[in-house]
Amino acid sequence: MAARLIAAMLLASAAPALAQTGPAPLATDTTRPFTHANSGITLPERLADLQRTGAREYVAPQLDVLFTYKDAEREELSVYIYRVTSGVPAVWFEQAVRPISDRPAFQRMTDIDLPVAFALPGRSVASGMRAAWTVSDSAVRSTALALVPVGDWLVKFRYSSTTHEAASLVRRLDAMIAGLGWPATAADVPAAARIEDCATPLRIDGASKPAPQEGASMLGDALLASLTGTADRKPVAWCRDRTVKSPVPIYRPAGTDNSYLAALSDSGHAVWVRPGMSGLVAGNRKPSWAVSIVLAGETVNYAARDRLPPPAQLSEILKTKAVSRIATWGKREIKIDPSQMK
Repeated sequence: MAARLIAAMLLASAAPALAQTGPAPLATDTTRPFTHANSGITLPERLADLQRTGAREYVAPQLDVLFTYKDAEREELSVYIYRVTSGVPAVWFEQAVRPISDRPAFQRMTDIDLPVAFALPGRSVASGMRAAWTVSDSAVRSTALALVPVGDWLVKFRYSSTTHEAASLVRRLDAMIAGLGWPATAADVPAAARIEDCATPLRIDGASKPAPQEGASMLGDALLASLTGTADRKPVAWCRDRTVKSPVPIYRPAGTDNSYLAALSDSGHAVWVRPGMSGLVAGNRKPSWAVSIVLAGETVNYAARDRLPPPAQLSEILKTKAVSRIATWGKREIKIDPSQMK
């Protein structure tokens, strides 16, 4: 709970525009299938014996949406579709587990399936991840989670029941996942791989300071940040850093020690810290590090740092003025604060 609060504070401190607001109702006809145009996924009016009862939009235009299925309050299925352009799906599966284990009603859970990789019907690659738990001392008898990547989109299923035991719930969830209309043309994604602890520590050498930065290197950092969703997903293998002090979970590409991803939520919000462009600009051989907040449709960049900033310093950095913003959805615009150009 404390980590989630700190993450929300980090997001809110970045800029007023990033403060998270409540979701808005999304108008849909619950008696007809609904196709999410961005991903091509179709949500039927019913899944098994559950009726779709409503939808909400967290980030427009439908970059983060929620669809709810219910039956007389005994069972509830939540289907989230959201755009994630950082890390790998296994990172966000771990983050999706966190709010489940934090729920007061779910304090006594026994996992029966944590986690299992699975393939969508008709697909050969086991790219999805699933887990289920038996819940004790609660009106809820069992709960389950599944996460399926579709290109840059993640589809998250949260399913709870007051009547079904966990094994039965998993079978029902598998049938519901198969019941969605999955796009046949979706780009291939790698097989799911569990996140392991990093074998080596981050190369942190004290607190960072703002680095001297020319306009060319600032523009270069912005251009690299605009590639979020391609370069950031390679290599496929990522690891979890348990040794560095941080208020939020830290992940990084396996085998690296000079970059990391700070996960701020279970919906793909993150701070991406990586080597910057200053050391590549002619006449400037000193390295720098770029710091960005990665959101569903936008990446926000902050002034370069002279060394890899410790995760505990992120809140301080994100309180400073952003130097550029990159729209990663729709019209790909780069906006650079002219006062930062030198």
